[in-house]
Amino acid sequence: MDGYDIGAKFYCDVPEAPPYFAISNTGVSNQIEIKWVNPDRTVHGTPLDTIAFVQLWRNDSLIAEVNAAGNQDTLEYFDITPRPDYYRYRICAVDTLGNKGRILYGNEEWLGGPLEGIVIWELDITPITSSALEAAMEEMGYSTQRIYSTQTWSKYPLGEEVDAVFVCLGIFPNNHVLGGEEALVLKDYLDGGGNVYMEGGDTWFFDAQTIVHPYFGIDATSDGSSDLFNVRGQPGTVYENMDFVYSGENSWMDHIEPLGTSQRILFNPATSSGVAIANNAGSYKTIGTSFEFGGLTDGVSPSTKEELLSKMFDFFGIVITDIPISTNDILLPESFTLKQNFPNPFNISTTFQFGLPSPGEVLINIYAVTGQKIFSQNLGKFSAGWHEIQWDGSNSCRSTIASGIYFYQFIFHNQTDTRSIQTGKMYLIK
Repeated sequence: MDGYDIGAKFYCDVPEAPPYFAISNTGVSNQIEIKWVNPDRTVHGTPLDTIAFVQLWRNDSLIAEVNAAGNQDTLEYFDITPRPDYYRYRICAVDTLGNKGRILYGNEEWLGGPLEGIVIWELDITPITSSALEAAMEEMGYSTQRIYSTQTWSKYPLGEEVDAVFVCLGIFPNNHVLGGEEALVLKDYLDGGGNVYMEGGDTWFFDAQTIVHPYFGIDATSDGSSDLFNVRGQPGTVYENMDFVYSGENSWMDHIEPLGTSQRILFNPATSSGVAIANNAGSYKTIGTSFEFGGLTDGVSPSTKEELLSKMFDFFGIVITDIPISTNDILLPESFTLKQNFPNPFNISTTFQFGLPSPGEVLINIYAVTGQKIFSQNLGKFSAGWHEIQWDGSNSCRSTIASGIYFYQFIFHNQTDTRSIQTGKMYLIK
C-alpha cells in the first residue's frame, strides 16, 4: 500500500507525495533537520492549492503536523530524536478537506550524533540475559535512552563514547560461538580504552579462542560438568557477601581462574572454581563469566542482580548521572504526574519534570491562549520513574515565539495503550 491509495482506485483526488524530501543532522546534539517541498498537484495531476498541513512521522510515531496552508515553497522542521539511532521518516500532505496524500519515505539511516551509553550484544540463541541487564540498569537509574540492545553485533558502532559492551553468548547447546570479525571489533574497542563484559558457558574452554579472549586474563581449567547451582562472591573482594541461587538454562559451565592482572570475583561453592574474572589492564577493563547473568535468582541484599551489576559498573568506572530528581521522588509515582515547569516565567528555556508509574511513550503539545497548537513532539519511550526535558520556546518550525501565556499538555501512553493527560500553564517573557 502506497500512502492512502487502495489498489488501483482512489476514493478521492488526494495530494501527490512531496517532490523533495531531505533529512540531515544539524550538528546540534540529536537535532535533525527535515526539508521538503509541498506538492502542487494531486495524484491525478490536478493543480493543487488547498494544502492545510503536512504530517511527519519518525519511524511509526506521528511527531508533528506542520501548518502549510498556501505555501508551496521549501519548508523545514527540526526534530529532536530520543537518542542517536537508526531512524526512518515519512511525510504526507493533507488538504483542506482532510484528504491525506501519498506518503513519501526517507531511507532508514543513523541520525542524532555518536552513540553514547551501553551496547548489549544478545547473540544467545535462547536469550535470558539482555532483558535482565536492562531491568537492572533501569533499577539503578541508568537511562534507558542510553541502552542499545541488538542481536546483530555489527549494528551499533563501538566508539570511545560507549560506556561498556555486554556480550551474551549463551549456554550449550544454544550458544553462539564468538567469530573472528566480532572478536576484532571488541579488540579494537578495548584498545581504545573500552570496557567489555562477556558471558558464555563454553567460550572460555571448549570453543575456539579468538584474538580478544586473552584480554580477559582468564585461565580456563576445565570444561566443567553439571555442577553450578549457586554463585558466591569471592572473599576479600567487594562481592564477598553475595550469594545467589543459579537457575539458568543448564548447569554445565567452564571452570575459570585469573591470569596476570585479573582476579576472581565470583565462584562456584560446589567445586571452589571460579565463574567470574575481572581484569583491570590499565588501558582497558574486562569481566568474563561462565554463567548467564539472567540465570541468577535475586535474594536479599546484597545478593541481587542490581547490586551485582552496580559493582561491575563501579569496576568499569561508569558513573550514573540519571538520578532521581529529588529525594522525595525516589519511589515510583502511583499515576502519571507532571510538575510545574521551571523557571516560570522563563526567558530562554524551561524544564518539565514528569513521573511515570510504568514504561510508556510520552507526547508534548504546547498551545497559545487562542487554542492554536504551536508545538508538538513525540518524546519517545521512557522507563518508569522520573524524567525531565527542556523546551527552548520555539514552535514546530523552530521559529521563536512571542512573549505571552502558553499551556502545555503531556500525554502518556502506557504499554497497554491507556492514555493519561496532564496540563499546565506557563509564561514566556522576552
